[in-house]
Amino acid sequence: MFLQNCASAGIWSPTDLAILQRVVDRVCKERNTRPDSDDGTDTAIRILYFYERGMTDEESLYAAATGRLGESRAA
Repeated sequence: MFLQNCASAGIWSPTDLAILQRVVDRVCKERNTRPDSDDGTDTAIRILYFYERGMTDEESLYAAATGRLGESRAA
């Protein structure tokens, strides 16, 4: 819901919003919470925080939102 309101306000492009929504949905699914809940809104705000500071890669946004930024990936 939070990102839909941002879309209505014309704050970000449709491409930006699609990236942000995918990350929000993924994090919420992992946490077993709904994107339109208070926790989902908090998640969206956290992801937007990183996005507005130049982190635009989906995997990096996901890692930042889940506290996994900087973890090495298993080969």
